[in-house]
Amino acid sequence: MKLVRKERIGARIMKQYDLPQTPYQRLLTLDEIDVGKKRKLQGTYEQLNPFVLKRSIDQLHAKLQIMVYEKQKGRSAYVITRLKPVLA
Repeated sequence: MKLVRKERIGARIMKQYDLPQTPYQRLLTLDEIDVGKKRKLQGTYEQLNPFVLKRSIDQLHAKLQIMVYEKQKGRSAYVITRLKPVLA
């Protein structure tokens, strides 16, 4: 929800909000964006599949965990915990 206006009435502040929209929907309503870019954005949006994206993120996360494990192999737990703040 996006705040449209705020008005003070005495000690109270009355706030009026716009209808909830995603950033994608807000972009489509803007007049400053030309039609060609809107069509390209719509095409990209229609091709997105949240389940495929989630699966891809999970696979990449698993690869990252394996890489971290392989890199830390052979080190003691004390050294790993001491290096964590430095690497972060």
